[in-house]
Amino acid sequence: MGSNTVRVLAVEDNLADLRLLKELLREASSMDFDVVGAGTLQEAILLLATGGFAVVLLDLNLPDNLGLDGVGKILTAPAAPPVIVLTGLDNEEIGLQAISRKAQDYLVKGKTDSDTLVRSIRYAIERKRAEEALWDANEQLQAQAVELEMQAEELRAQKNELVIANEHLRFSEELANQRFMEIQAANKELQAARLAALNLMEDTLEAQKQLEQVNARLSESEQRLSRAQEIAHLGSWELDVVNNSLTWSDEVYRIFGLQPQEFEATYEAFLEFVHPDDRAAVDAAYSDSIRDGRDSYEIEHRIVKHTSGDVRIVHEKCEHFRDETGQIIRSAGMVHDITERKQAEDALLLSEEKYRLLADNSNDWIYWIKPDKSFQYISPSCERVTGFSSLEIMNNPRLFIEITHPEDQKRVESHLEEVWERDESHNLEYRIITKKNEIRWVSHSCTPVFTDEGEYMGRNGTNRDITERKQAEEALRKAHDELELRVRERTQELAVRNRELIREIAERKEVERQLRIRTTAMEAAANGIVITDCQGNIQWTNPALIQITGYEAGELVGQNMHIFNSGTQDADYYLQMWNTILSGQVWRGEVTNRRKDGSLYVEEQTITPVRDENDEIQLFIAIKQDISERKRAEAKLAEWNIRLQALSIAEREQRQLSESLAEAALVLNQSMKLDEVLPLILEQVKAVIPYQLAIVMMFDGESFYDASHEG
Repeated sequence: MGSNTVRVLAVEDNLADLRLLKELLREASSMDFDVVGAGTLQEAILLLATGGFAVVLLDLNLPDNLGLDGVGKILTAPAAPPVIVLTGLDNEEIGLQAISRKAQDYLVKGKTDSDTLVRSIRYAIERKRAEEALWDANEQLQAQAVELEMQAEELRAQKNELVIANEHLRFSEELANQRFMEIQAANKELQAARLAALNLMEDTLEAQKQLEQVNARLSESEQRLSRAQEIAHLGSWELDVVNNSLTWSDEVYRIFGLQPQEFEATYEAFLEFVHPDDRAAVDAAYSDSIRDGRDSYEIEHRIVKHTSGDVRIVHEKCEHFRDETGQIIRSAGMVHDITERKQAEDALLLSEEKYRLLADNSNDWIYWIKPDKSFQYISPSCERVTGFSSLEIMNNPRLFIEITHPEDQKRVESHLEEVWERDESHNLEYRIITKKNEIRWVSHSCTPVFTDEGEYMGRNGTNRDITERKQAEEALRKAHDELELRVRERTQELAVRNRELIREIAERKEVERQLRIRTTAMEAAANGIVITDCQGNIQWTNPALIQITGYEAGELVGQNMHIFNSGTQDADYYLQMWNTILSGQVWRGEVTNRRKDGSLYVEEQTITPVRDENDEIQLFIAIKQDISERKRAEAKLAEWNIRLQALSIAEREQRQLSESLAEAALVLNQSMKLDEVLPLILEQVKAVIPYQLAIVMMFDGESFYDASHEG
């Protein structure tokens, strides 16, 4: 068992609860516990006699004890440690009664976890130490008060002796006077009597002088005692039990709100000043101590001041004195006004509880180093930050430096030495190595602590785990460096891009110049030009199209090309056109369209698809030329060609007929026989003018001659 192990006496007759209790304490990481079980209260008292226990965990339901009486029995045992009630009774009233009987805490089984139990034990041990220190201080103060009272008692005894000596002196003086008168009657005896009287007078004067000195010292001592009691708010009293005579010091009267020696003190008057709620307990404390034959008793209770009605808290201690038969004949005690101390203790306890509550629940590692450089307090978060418990560092203060990173140790030690007693706060960031050998960063801040009177009480420090912040800063630094590198690279890229952009701007300006030239050319073109989207909706036209169609530009933009449809072409015609241009090919053709005034015109049209950077068709450009006049001219030309062709045929037929007739005439001239010539002539005519039946009539001046011929 190590020196840091806390021995716990668990008074518990239920073995299952005892095992559970041991398991809860075994889970604690901040403290080591050695749990010793006792099944009965008697067994626990016997184990306490062996010593070494830091705390007692007491069950209220034991075979030989039931209820809260066990708390008092444990606490009355010699060198009794603090008691924590750990029971299955979840009763707030019983818990308050347990605390009023000096139990340090009241915990309920099944509702108490390991952290709560360990915290309660640690606080109980610390409160016990504080109470013992306070008790020792009170003991010293009470011992001083008793010593002062004993000195006062000795001075009063000396005063009584001097009073008796003074009475003897007075009696001696009377006797001397009688002798002096007798000496006057007897001359012989006069000289001897005078000499004796002179000697006696010298003794008397010396005795008076000594008595005055003793009285002066006694008065001075009583004044010092009264002043000391007034300063300390500590009064004394003495009760003659045999004669039922009670005396109070002046300070007792002041504590009760009275003028010193305002009335003769009585026990009943004393009880009247005790707070009504405490009166029975105070009376019982004194009466029981007399009845039980105890040598002393002490009690804290409230009093009500006579004039103001203020409630004050006093601490009383009494000792009994006995005669040779053992009977109590006198009681002497002190009354100490401890109201301010109690208020300070309550305020200190509340402040300490608040401080500990804040410190214990803070994520920061908080500590307080005393002027001797030992630790007064270390918060539990120390273990979360360092891996070492607060108890480990309190038992080994050097560990505070040893866990510092070797590269930072000299800086931290120099910091602690430089700022130790300076009246100023300081901050420092450094690295530590945890119990798991992890390197973590902490932000250290320390401030000097002084009392209201200016007394240096050490330094209050806070260490905050800033590892994540440091990691973030490092990541930010790396990101910043990387960003700087990327900015430089990007700057170079932008410089190149800027040069390229300047070139592109120049190229674009050239393109824009060319585009302006082309746009001007398009606007000045004699042919109509129209730009549409993929659905045939008009986006732009040139003036020539306005002249061809009769529409204004504002009337056409946004309209579909259907506005020109004359109904002359059928749906298949337009379907073939759309299939061609949507496939990305150029379409050329002639279309009969309708002008704004309803008249028809024929146009020769070329439609070209325009693709974007993704090779998707974005626009169509149509170039239109009104060929109505040309068409009319072509029609007239065709008509004239037909006529000309007909004339040519007739001319050719006439020529052939003439040639045939000429040939027939030649034959006729040769033979002069009509029947031989006529068939030849009709055959030639048939070649020119087809017939089915030809009748030729000839007149020779005197008579007709006819002949027929079938074709």
